[in-house]
Amino acid sequence: MATDDFTLSEEVRVQTGLTDESALSDEDLLTLIGRAKFEIEDEVRQSVTDFYATSDLEGALFWLSCIFAVGEGAGGGDAFSLGSIEYRPGNGDAYPQSWDDRYRRYIAGVIGAQRNFVGSTSVARDDRSYEYTYTPLDDI
Repeated sequence: MATDDFTLSEEVRVQTGLTDESALSDEDLLTLIGRAKFEIEDEVRQSVTDFYATSDLEGALFWLSCIFAVGEGAGGGDAFSLGSIEYRPGNGDAYPQSWDDRYRRYIAGVIGAQRNFVGSTSVARDDRSYEYTYTPLDDI
């Protein structure tokens, strides 16, 4: 788990495979991390003072920074789409998730949404009565 922008940038380089600074300089990567912070603040609609305070904030920042870094490393802007990212499942991942899915899961934790909700509900309403009397059209 990263504790600051520098350690996060190292983790992003390892995850994305952009270890060569000729593809993405340290300065550019830190700029992308700053842009990811801005996007997260915009999505949660509040200012964040410490992105490393919770695992959800740090996870959202990590995955969005990875997405931005790959986009920039691929030539940036027009040449890049989320669908073009190839990802490898981690050890023990029975159901591999895309980087965007991982980002969405962490950002949901930040904004307080339930994560991984699966289930159904059944409501019994015994206090209601549904009656219908059939009247043939000929009788009208």
